[in-house]
Amino acid sequence: MKRTIILVSLLIAGTVGYSQQQTTSAGKRVTDVSPIGFQSSLVQGKLTLNKSLLKDASGDLFTPSYEVVALTDSALLNNGKPVSIQLTQQSFESLFTKTTPALAAKWAFISNYVKDKKLQLTEESGWIAALGYFNLYN
Repeated sequence: MKRTIILVSLLIAGTVGYSQQQTTSAGKRVTDVSPIGFQSSLVQGKLTLNKSLLKDASGDLFTPSYEVVALTDSALLNNGKPVSIQLTQQSFESLFTKTTPALAAKWAFISNYVKDKKLQLTEESGWIAALGYFNLYN
């Protein structure tokens, strides 16, 4: 059910695109839609992890970018504005230790979970598990 909602959201609201009007030889108008990006939420809760796929400069490949936002408690992180992250251990530490005192206070809690479960923070699955755990117990 959750995957269906995410898929529908991706198809309806997450597609960013542009259209160009073209005319065929018969004089009919054709609309050519080419998406320039997609966005989906990988984890939802106090901290939401969003993934965007945007076309690179050449327009051929989609490259991922990630951001974390606090939708339910804007004081928790950057006044509700998204914080861009990279899938690295350093980015994870920075998110919890250098953004707000509220998150810094949770660092030991979340850090222990990451170590105990041997999560790889260079992969989406590690971030999803860590932020899911944070949302579940905070």
